[in-house]
Amino acid sequence: MLLSVSRCLLCVALSLVASLASAGEADLILPDVSTEMFMGVNGRDWLLGGLGVCALGLIFGLVMFFKLRNLPVHRSMHDISDLISETCKTYLTTQGKF
Repeated sequence: MLLSVSRCLLCVALSLVASLASAGEADLILPDVSTEMFMGVNGRDWLLGGLGVCALGLIFGLVMFFKLRNLPVHRSMHDISDLISETCKTYLTTQGKF
Protein backbone atom coordinates (compact mmCIF):
# COMPACT_ATOMS: atom_id res chain seq x y z
CA MET A 1 0.00 0.00 0.00
CA LEU A 2 2.74 2.42 0.97
CA LEU A 3 4.68 1.61 -2.20
CA SER A 4 1.72 2.39 -4.46
CA VAL A 5 1.02 5.68 -2.65
CA SER A 6 4.64 6.73 -3.04
CA ARG A 7 4.52 5.84 -6.74
CA CYS A 8 1.40 7.96 -7.19
CA LEU A 9 3.04 10.90 -5.42
CA LEU A 10 6.12 10.49 -7.58
CA CYS A 11 4.00 10.53 -10.75
CA VAL A 12 2.16 13.67 -9.62
CA ALA A 13 5.45 15.39 -8.76
CA LEU A 14 6.98 14.50 -12.12
CA SER A 15 3.94 15.73 -14.03
CA LEU A 16 4.06 19.05 -12.16
CA VAL A 17 7.76 19.51 -12.90
CA ALA A 18 7.19 18.67 -16.58
CA SER A 19 4.39 21.23 -16.86
CA LEU A 20 6.59 23.94 -15.33
CA ALA A 21 9.41 23.28 -17.79
CA SER A 22 7.28 23.36 -20.92
CA ALA A 23 8.70 25.33 -23.81
CA GLY A 24 7.76 25.32 -27.45
CA GLU A 25 9.37 26.14 -30.75
CA ALA A 26 8.16 29.72 -30.45
CA ASP A 27 10.45 30.17 -27.44
CA LEU A 28 13.61 29.33 -29.39
CA ILE A 29 16.06 32.14 -29.93
CA LEU A 30 17.37 32.03 -33.48
CA PRO A 31 20.72 33.58 -34.37
CA ASP A 32 20.99 36.32 -36.97
CA VAL A 33 22.42 34.43 -39.95
CA SER A 34 23.09 37.60 -41.92
CA THR A 35 26.03 38.35 -39.62
CA GLU A 36 27.76 35.00 -40.27
CA MET A 37 29.89 34.06 -43.27
CA PHE A 38 30.10 30.53 -44.71
CA MET A 39 32.79 29.95 -47.35
CA GLY A 40 32.89 33.69 -47.98
CA VAL A 41 29.12 34.03 -48.54
CA ASN A 42 26.64 35.67 -46.19
CA GLY A 43 24.34 33.21 -44.35
CA ARG A 44 21.22 35.01 -45.57
CA ASP A 45 22.39 34.66 -49.17
CA TRP A 46 22.86 30.90 -48.64
CA LEU A 47 19.28 30.63 -47.39
CA LEU A 48 17.91 32.67 -50.29
CA GLY A 49 19.93 30.53 -52.72
CA GLY A 50 18.36 27.43 -51.17
CA LEU A 51 14.91 28.90 -51.70
CA GLY A 52 15.85 29.55 -55.33
CA VAL A 53 16.89 25.91 -55.77
CA CYS A 54 13.56 24.83 -54.25
CA ALA A 55 11.67 27.10 -56.67
CA LEU A 56 13.57 25.64 -59.63
CA GLY A 57 12.76 22.13 -58.39
CA LEU A 58 9.09 23.05 -58.13
CA ILE A 59 9.06 24.42 -61.68
CA PHE A 60 10.84 21.31 -62.99
CA GLY A 61 8.37 19.04 -61.19
CA LEU A 62 5.37 20.89 -62.58
CA VAL A 63 6.74 20.79 -66.13
CA MET A 64 7.38 17.04 -65.88
CA PHE A 65 3.94 16.49 -64.35
CA PHE A 66 2.13 18.25 -67.18
CA LYS A 67 4.20 16.42 -69.81
CA LEU A 68 3.56 13.01 -68.27
CA ARG A 69 -0.11 13.61 -67.50
CA ASN A 70 -1.07 13.58 -71.17
CA LEU A 71 0.85 10.43 -72.17
CA PRO A 72 -1.05 7.17 -72.81
CA VAL A 73 -0.88 4.54 -70.07
CA HIS A 74 -1.59 0.82 -69.85
CA ARG A 75 -4.85 -0.07 -68.06
CA SER A 76 -3.18 -2.17 -65.33
CA MET A 77 -0.68 0.62 -64.57
CA HIS A 78 -3.56 3.07 -64.34
CA ASP A 79 -5.31 0.81 -61.82
CA ILE A 80 -2.14 0.55 -59.70
CA SER A 81 -1.69 4.30 -59.86
CA ASP A 82 -5.26 4.84 -58.63
CA LEU A 83 -4.70 2.36 -55.79
CA ILE A 84 -1.53 4.14 -54.67
CA SER A 85 -3.24 7.52 -54.94
CA GLU A 86 -6.20 6.42 -52.81
CA THR A 87 -3.87 4.85 -50.23
CA CYS A 88 -1.88 8.08 -49.95
CA LYS A 89 -5.06 10.14 -49.69
CA THR A 90 -6.36 7.92 -46.88
CA TYR A 91 -3.02 8.12 -45.06
CA LEU A 92 -2.90 11.92 -45.28
CA THR A 93 -6.51 12.21 -44.10
CA THR A 94 -5.73 9.99 -41.11
CA GLN A 95 -2.60 11.99 -40.27
CA GLY A 96 -4.53 15.23 -40.62
CA LYS A 97 -6.86 14.16 -37.80
CA PHE A 98 -3.93 14.06 -35.41
